[in-house]
Amino acid sequence: MVGGPIGAVIGAGAGAVAGGALGSVAQDDRVYMQKYVYDKKVEPVTVKEQLVTGKPLPRTVKTYTFEGNTKLSAYRYAYVNNQYLLVDKDGNIVGSIER
Repeated sequence: MVGGPIGAVIGAGAGAVAGGALGSVAQDDRVYMQKYVYDKKVEPVTVKEQLVTGKPLPRTVKTYTFEGNTKLSAYRYAYVNNQYLLVDKDGNIVGSIER
């Protein structure tokens, strides 16, 4: 997981990631998320919109649930611009999920 300042831009084209604070997610759940998203194969999506922590993910982006872990039921993830993003139940970007 990458933590960073709230409101940081998540690299829309540069590939660099500055994710949001993930303090509410326990370390063991972070490890679960990392393994889960990198083991699953989901359809990649490319968007031109600027992706910002704390702001909504574009509605055209499909999100996925974390199956098998009820503690993560408030979160979803998406694979956008070659990076995995953690999204809250309201569709807002929480941060990135990295190896």
